[in-house]
Amino acid sequence: MLQNVNMSRASLHRHFNAAIGRPPKAEILRVRLERAKRFLAETEIPVCEVAARTGFQNPEHFSYLFKARSGQTPGKFRAASKAAHQPLLAKVKGKAGGLPPNPRPQPSNLEPASASISASVMERGSVRSRH
Repeated sequence: MLQNVNMSRASLHRHFNAAIGRPPKAEILRVRLERAKRFLAETEIPVCEVAARTGFQNPEHFSYLFKARSGQTPGKFRAASKAAHQPLLAKVKGKAGGLPPNPRPQPSNLEPASASISASVMERGSVRSRH
């Protein structure tokens, strides 16, 4: 992220914290875990692959952080997410025409977490770009 801004690490940290209320590392982790929740809720990708796709090299560490932040293991989160959508699916199946097409984005269409963080910081105008 420092490559995209014209300031020191300490200055970036201070501006980032002032703009969104948490340090860059915490925001990066938050975004990565939110992406993981989307993968878990919207796909059948194995948890170890979700961990890898969201930037975690160790699936056990991913599971530990996921549970610490969300209160559920990734597997339980996925099961709860699927269960929460079952009544809605039952209603849709009962209507004429069956299920609508699936509008979910494919995982390959998801942007990297660092790109969305950099974009959100730049949009707020708290950090000046070198360009």
